[in-house]
Amino acid sequence: MRDRDAVPRDLGPPEVFSDRRGSSAERKRCGLDVPEGQTGRRSRTVTSRLRMSCAGWRRVPTAEEFHDAVHRPAGTERESSILLTWFHEAEMSEQLDARLEEAYTWRQLVRALHRVGLTRGAGAQRINRFARG
Repeated sequence: MRDRDAVPRDLGPPEVFSDRRGSSAERKRCGLDVPEGQTGRRSRTVTSRLRMSCAGWRRVPTAEEFHDAVHRPAGTERESSILLTWFHEAEMSEQLDARLEEAYTWRQLVRALHRVGLTRGAGAQRINRFARG
């Protein structure tokens, strides 16, 4: 017997995720106080997660590199590694805060993850919770 309320472990297609961008008004409604200089390409949450998860890397990735991996992919191994780190290590609250900080829309993130083949397991299951409908 299957649990009808279970969240799938295969990442849904990009089309089932919202393409709505975060905004300062939405951050305010959610109680997330972030200076404008720490949003978008300089997301405070993305910076923090990458610093924690990639401390042993020769060169710790930046929020700008993550942003480019999502929005302007070059198809490099480093880019895939940055997305892999986010996929496996970002907690649900960090994923939500990064969206609120305008690092990505859910659809943009999911499209990037599909592009590099990150579509199964607990990381996919966490992100699937944000699918529409």
